[in-house]
This record gives sequence, C-alpha cells and structure tokens, in this order.
Amino acid sequence: MLFPFPLFSSHIQRVGILPDPAIPALFATAILVDAATGLVYSALYDRFGLWVLLVLPTLSAIAAPLAFSGHPVGLILGVAIWGGCD
Repeated sequence: MLFPFPLFSSHIQRVGILPDPAIPALFATAILVDAATGLVYSALYDRFGLWVLLVLPTLSAIAAPLAFSGHPVGLILGVAIWGGCD
C-alpha cells in the first residue's frame, strides 16, 4: 500500500470529485474488495507460491495514479485496486 486512505479521502474532499457522504461508502467498498481479493490471493498463493505476491506491489503502484487522476472512474478503479492490494 503506497498511500493510506485518510490521505486519499482528504484529496477527494479537497478536489470535490465525490460528495462528502460518499467517502465512507468508498472506504467500505475498498474493504469489501480487500476481503474478496484476500480469498482469491490465498488460493492463488497455495497454487503458485511466492510468485503471486510479486504482483501486489505492481498493482499498488497502478492504484495511486488512478486514484489521484481527478476522474470519478479512475477514482473508483483506484480504490478497488487499492482495496485489493491492502
């Protein structure tokens, strides 16, 4: 994880990409993605070993530019990837 969610949420609030009540819902979505991908990553780890863990930093590096892009679609994709790499 390259950036914590409070930094991310303050950026959303400052730029005004989403209304303020949507920020906690966005965090809840990230946590749901985290739970789902945790199950997937554990199954992939059991099958392929440590190679699966090399993908996570790459995905995390992609999440930050998407999340801070200023576009709602990039924001949602960035949060989903951030949640998956948490």
